[in-house]
Amino acid sequence: MLKAPKFWFSNGKYSLLISKIMAPLAMIWEVCARLRLMTGRYESFDVPIVCIGNITIGGSGKTPTSIALAELCIQHGINAHIISKGYKGKCKGPKKVTSKDTAYEIGDEPLLMSNFAPVWVAKKRTHAITSAINDGAELIILDDGFQDSSIRKNISIITVDAQQAFGNKKVLPAGPLREKLHRGFKRADILLVIGSEYQREKFLNSNKLPKNLMIMSGEITIVETGLNIENTEFIAAAGIAHPRKFFDILRLNGAKLIKEISLPDHVVFSRTLIERLKKLATKNNVSLIVTEKDYVKIPTCEKSNFVCLPIKLNFLQSKELITLIKNTFDQSVK
Repeated sequence: MLKAPKFWFSNGKYSLLISKIMAPLAMIWEVCARLRLMTGRYESFDVPIVCIGNITIGGSGKTPTSIALAELCIQHGINAHIISKGYKGKCKGPKKVTSKDTAYEIGDEPLLMSNFAPVWVAKKRTHAITSAINDGAELIILDDGFQDSSIRKNISIITVDAQQAFGNKKVLPAGPLREKLHRGFKRADILLVIGSEYQREKFLNSNKLPKNLMIMSGEITIVETGLNIENTEFIAAAGIAHPRKFFDILRLNGAKLIKEISLPDHVVFSRTLIERLKKLATKNNVSLIVTEKDYVKIPTCEKSNFVCLPIKLNFLQSKELITLIKNTFDQSVK
């Protein structure tokens, strides 16, 4: 996935002009999206399906949300498995991710999530769900499946980055939306707003949301591992949808960034890229710091040349969320 165009998140004259030019293509995208959802054959399963998705394309916090929800369920005695299509992975599946797998085979996000919960990848999600159930899954977390018309969901959670919000609120390619907001809101049960308290308040005050949509909050924090980045100089590299968020987290926690390198989302850490980053670090006599999502793609023999900054998502209404999940789970086993 390439970097998100700047005009998606700007109201300048130039950005508005590009959006208008893209409008006819956006109409075609919207019609195709609606037809896909209207004509889908929704398959039901014997265990609850909790979908983590979004209305915007990329960078809304789906992966940390899926991890946090899986951990929350497991803590409360529910054997939750995560299902992913394994974006950019070569594996057709269904396959259960193991420590021997690589990002090239199954994708960077499934490899990362497998450190926290059982993860299955398949190009056809229904096949992965069946395999997970046969393996003992009591609840399925469907990662990035909100627009999938082949699966009936019990609970749909859509995530939004409070700072980026919904951009210019236009549908692809005129804007970052996969579908029109009101259509997505209508199918969702929960909107998880992710960001600082200030960012969340600004988002809620700036966006008119349906009254029947449950609003929950999430915060991204650094995992305590003993790593001290305060007053430490780094070259930071990030191959995620919005690299700026990673750089901001580093600065907020006291790191001094000599250079920021924004890479395409899901970028492959090739030998050429790794050597280029290492030369920059040597030249500036500093360490290289990357995201967890990027770190899992770095070959084992090169990992010692990089510092990984682990982050996690905290649900601010975790009690309310697990109560909802448990009620859904209890109903399914009756």
